[in-house]
Amino acid sequence: APELVNERVIEPTQAMGELGREGLYIPFHTATVEPSLFHYSGFMGEEKRQKVASMFKRPVTWRQYCDEISPTNCSTPDDTAAQYPSDADYDRYFLLDLFQGYFVATEKNNCTVTPNCTGHFVDYPCGWSSFAEPMMHHFTIAMESEGPDGPPRGYPFNSMQEIWRAANATRNHVMMTYFEPEALFQEFLNTDYAFQRVAFPQTTEECVKARRPAHLRCDATASFEERMGDSA
Repeated sequence: APELVNERVIEPTQAMGELGREGLYIPFHTATVEPSLFHYSGFMGEEKRQKVASMFKRPVTWRQYCDEISPTNCSTPDDTAAQYPSDADYDRYFLLDLFQGYFVATEKNNCTVTPNCTGHFVDYPCGWSSFAEPMMHHFTIAMESEGPDGPPRGYPFNSMQEIWRAANATRNHVMMTYFEPEALFQEFLNTDYAFQRVAFPQTTEECVKARRPAHLRCDATASFEERMGDSA
């Protein structure tokens, strides 16, 4: 309240330090390669589907790489993996000096094979609040998350961080729901893989009212329409 600020009971909000925010982020490298992606309009619409699908490939785990991609099943080291993963590391997307990560273009990325082709983005795990999936739907952005967690197919937090590091190590494009300030954000500050927040329209009261209830995000019994909410 202003009167409490004037009476020096509380600090003014502008003096409280850096404020947090979240959004959809791409690396600075990606925005440099394709400057239109600084803004949501660079992703939006059927005419952008092929561009988005071809740029944003799917990350694979260490075990997937060794079992499905490596010609030797990681029995000998290569530029991607130094060895086959231990049981505890099967689901890793990156491990320094041992697995640099790998991204593949699946049939979903191929617009000739799959007319409704999509690019990949990394969404929060269940239990975290995220409206990324309905944003993709209502803004007609042809991207989907394909993690192991819930109907929105989000990723565990440690996997999200590994995927960003894998993208950096392999010079791949990536889009991720994330927040700042945070340690990973600071780790890549002033590098080619610094977090660049994609500009979306400001949230309106009408938009907030149209959002689906938070509990429906990971409800496997909810319909697609229920999970998307209404268009504002």
